[in-house]
Amino acid sequence: MNTTGNNSIYNIPFDQYQRYKTASLIVENIRNNNKKFSILEIGANEHKNLERFLPDDNIKYLDIQLPEHLQKDKNYILADATSMPQIEDNKFDIVVALDVFEHIPQSLRNDFLSELNRVSKELVILAGPFNENGVSSTEKKVNQYYKKKYGGDYIWLKEHIENKLPELNITIDYIKNVLKCNISMFSHGSLELWEKLMQLHFEVARDMTLQSYRMNIDNFYNRYLYNFDISKNNYREFLIINKNKNIKLDLWNNTISDAPTDNIEYFNAFIESLYIISQNESLEQKNSNTFSQLFIDQGNGISEESSIRLPVAGNDEVQTFTFDISKYENITNLRLDPLNESCVLEIERLVLVKVDESEVDLTPKISANVCSHHGKSYFFEFFDPQIYFEGLSSEELSGAKSLEMVVRYAHVAKDAVHVCANQIANDKDHKINLLLQEIESKNQEIESKNQEIESKNQEIESKNQEIESKNQEIESKNQAHLLLEDELVRLYSSRSWKITRPMRRLARFLRKYK
Repeated sequence: MNTTGNNSIYNIPFDQYQRYKTASLIVENIRNNNKKFSILEIGANEHKNLERFLPDDNIKYLDIQLPEHLQKDKNYILADATSMPQIEDNKFDIVVALDVFEHIPQSLRNDFLSELNRVSKELVILAGPFNENGVSSTEKKVNQYYKKKYGGDYIWLKEHIENKLPELNITIDYIKNVLKCNISMFSHGSLELWEKLMQLHFEVARDMTLQSYRMNIDNFYNRYLYNFDISKNNYREFLIINKNKNIKLDLWNNTISDAPTDNIEYFNAFIESLYIISQNESLEQKNSNTFSQLFIDQGNGISEESSIRLPVAGNDEVQTFTFDISKYENITNLRLDPLNESCVLEIERLVLVKVDESEVDLTPKISANVCSHHGKSYFFEFFDPQIYFEGLSSEELSGAKSLEMVVRYAHVAKDAVHVCANQIANDKDHKINLLLQEIESKNQEIESKNQEIESKNQEIESKNQEIESKNQEIESKNQAHLLLEDELVRLYSSRSWKITRPMRRLARFLRKYK
């Protein structure tokens, strides 16, 4: 599964990722002993996304319409899924139909379910929107957004509205009572988030210059929000139809409320930035009138009246700016807007110059509304970059005659937004890699401790065996001692010992006087 580069699986549109990733998780959930499945996908179109998620399985694709070049492809089947006589019973282990059921006319939906069940050997994965929890009204609202922007209905949503979304209860009843199958089900894809992302796609649908940025948003969702995208009201239902037994699925324990706060904030920032760019019809003209602006606070707050603008050249060469603030008295604070547009810049020098020619280095005091910061590089994804100076004292401001900045604008406007989006994703990946490295380090440390404990346990075991051996030796000697004592008692009690007693006494007497 490719997860890097332009062909990364994360770059596919969010709604396709939602259904294909989830379907692949279901398949992996039931896979035993690395079994390779034969799979038929209904209504696959041309993209073959399923095999990108399940590269080791044998997958065939079926659609009611195919371009001529695909009709000769051995992996494609041209057929109507409501009647597939050319496919024998139980032909495929698994049949998958993702966001197809709602496009089937109501009168043919039972035929569709029956045919999917007939050609499947083990199970059917049926996924799509149903007329539940406000899904129909949300689809109408999203279609209206498209219609207002482009003057006509969105073709697929129009078909949903005309055919009417399937009723979940009726569908479940047919599967259980007519097809006599078991069914497991769950929902995925926050309805609120689906609406937001679909409107975003429609916003930039006909602006090719913004497609790469839209892809970055999809990429971010697919990587960092998909696993949490479950709420009270979800867009898509997943029905797992099984002929043999109920399937116990263990796919998610999280909901959208469990998503990391910084991920949600980054995601919303992406979307806001794209809308700002899309709705600004004079970006190119504005880009030629860019400027850097210094705001001087004299105790009355920030205002346009107390500010200085300097023009910015439209290139990526190093530029020097000198803001003359000698006429301003009682300065209490400064704010520097390095550009009136999204930008990625490299600050080479940023100082306050005082009347005595001494300087106050401002770079350590920088606090900015950046999405990322690495060394001297600052990434501003919003169109209103701002730099504040933390801890800038009245003593440092006293006698200041100018603020000097030497800077290179590496990326500006839409280009900067794209770079910022990539940088945010890279930062996130970097954090994840650091965490993984830390976990690996901790695991190695634990393994080392475990080995040390094992060594100590072996040493203790050896000592215990040595002690046991000594105890057995002592026990053996104790038993020998007892035997000798018993023998001695028997000797002293014997008749011969008593008869020879006078002789022993005489012997002792003779030895004494010898």
